[in-house]
Amino acid sequence: MNTTHTPRWKPPMAARQAELAPHELRILLAVAEAGGFSAAAARLGLTQSAVSHSVRGSEAKVGAVLFERGRTGAVPTAAGERAAALARRILRLYEVLGDEVRAAAADGCGGGGALRGVLRIAAFRSAALHLLPPALERLAARHPGIRAEVRVVREVGE
Repeated sequence: MNTTHTPRWKPPMAARQAELAPHELRILLAVAEAGGFSAAAARLGLTQSAVSHSVRGSEAKVGAVLFERGRTGAVPTAAGERAAALARRILRLYEVLGDEVRAAAADGCGGGGALRGVLRIAAFRSAALHLLPPALERLAARHPGIRAEVRVVREVGE
């Protein structure tokens, strides 16, 4: 596929409002990861036409061509690479939002004050054996939603 030619279609200049919905972000990301509209459609359980229509709509909203289309698939343009990276981050934030709201509701704290997640600790053997156990015990008592993972290292920066 020749990536040096100018794309045939350009979104209208007036369309500069980039308000993409989560489903549009998922479709953009699927096309970028799958390397084509048909493969993305199969992955998402949609028709190729629906994926193509969504991508064209997204391109119109952001005012940039996101994929160079060819016989062998679709290759993200520079704007498409950036859009895919941002879509990945935004979709991850949607997941975090849901996880944290559900956790707050389950804890009954309403304000989201409960700490949750994995705490990764790298420590020398002596600290891992003698200093960490009592500290991790207190941590677990205060914050049961935190799970500690300790890795023993031989030197700093390992």
